[in-house]
Amino acid sequence: MPSACPGQTMHTVAALENAAQRQTNWAEHRVWVSGEHGGVQRYASGVLLDPWNVLVSGHQVFSSGSFTTAIRIGRGSNHITDPGDIFAAADYVIHPAWGGVTFPLPFFDTVDLAILHMASPIPGVTPLNISAAELGQTLVGVGYGRPATPNGYLEPDGQARAFNLYYDRAGSISISSDYMLSNFYPPGWSRNDPLEGGATPGNSGGGVFNAEGDLVGLTVGAAGSPPGYGYATITLRLDLYQSWIIDNIIVPAPGTASAFAIVGVACLRRRRRAVVSAMS
Repeated sequence: MPSACPGQTMHTVAALENAAQRQTNWAEHRVWVSGEHGGVQRYASGVLLDPWNVLVSGHQVFSSGSFTTAIRIGRGSNHITDPGDIFAAADYVIHPAWGGVTFPLPFFDTVDLAILHMASPIPGVTPLNISAAELGQTLVGVGYGRPATPNGYLEPDGQARAFNLYYDRAGSISISSDYMLSNFYPPGWSRNDPLEGGATPGNSGGGVFNAEGDLVGLTVGAAGSPPGYGYATITLRLDLYQSWIIDNIIVPAPGTASAFAIVGVACLRRRRRAVVSAMS
């Protein structure tokens, strides 16, 4: 069975029963992401921003001093039994504030974000809006995380899932306020939700949406003592990085269907070499 994405030890925990089976309006934008890292084929999640660009966490692309290679995405509902159409990433850009450190992640001063540039456009994708989440909102997380209950993990099955996340607070003593925290509440608490859940191994890079279908965040990890109740899903607030995303997406070159231009490509390549140098 394939292992979870790089950083799986940080991505603890579980979705409540039934949350795993929830159907959502955001299936068009969720994708599984695979690649080779340290000689192991790994699977995680991503979100289609538009036909050319896929948002993922930075640690899916670079972690523990090495890059992930041969990156592919698929649109099926299950990366094992129903992978769907598969597309190759031609390139990527990593946020300059992501250091690719060894886990556990220091979320206080890093930005766990990257963009995959596709080699060809992915059909049937409506461009997403990015907006800010409001404290206290109920959001929806989508991804290919490992199934679990509050009592422990289940066997990996490759299935796409969705679950509710309550936006409790922005950051903590050890986590930057650039990240949203959503607790996993036990029954009997006022914020407990039958469709509540949280990040599990493989949910890295999954999109978090508001009720209007706007993209508000990207799942990057979890904090606490999973897989029981009380841990928190960690979600990067994408509205804070919308300008960086716009500067680093690719757009079709005029008059062509396959070639593309990269906005800010010189800066992208310079940053990537600097990361490699720093880690070598």
